Amino acid sequence: MDDLNSEIGLVLGLRRPSESKSVGGTFADFHNLILRGLTPTMLKSIKKKLKLTDAELSDAAHVHVQTIQRKLRRGGRLTWTRSDSLFRVVRVFSLANIVLGDEQAQKWMRTANPSLCGKTPLYSTETYPGAEKVCCLLEEMTTGQKKEPS
Repeated sequence: MDDLNSEIGLVLGLRRPSESKSVGGTFADFHNLILRGLTPTMLKSIKKKLKLTDAELSDAAHVHVQTIQRKLRRGGRLTWTRSDSLFRVVRVFSLANIVLGDEQAQKWMRTANPSLCGKTPLYSTETYPGAEKVCCLLEEMTTGQKKEPS
């Protein structure tokens, strides 16, 4: 869990790769961060680290692409509901990076998967049940044991 929180902190731009301990990497920190809303600096970091297009970023946050572009240019936080949606994507992508490595995670997240009804893991993270299923698939890769979302 510490590795995952550290990776999430890196994706959000809360820490640098050279730092050994994540800043803002506890449940309470992430919870409060989401409730306050992700900042434009965090959006830029997410976009860069996860190599997301504006369209993918807007889909993940459930806002129009022009809203994302405006937030990136002019500033302003996302609402907590939009931040929660985007954080879910960050969490799953971070787990994929840990399990598969950055390059493979990028490819895997954008490849249709039969276990996800032919959808991509990235698309599936748009809902909580979808994100949980993707996490289960990643866990299966590490343990070799089939797991279903609870």
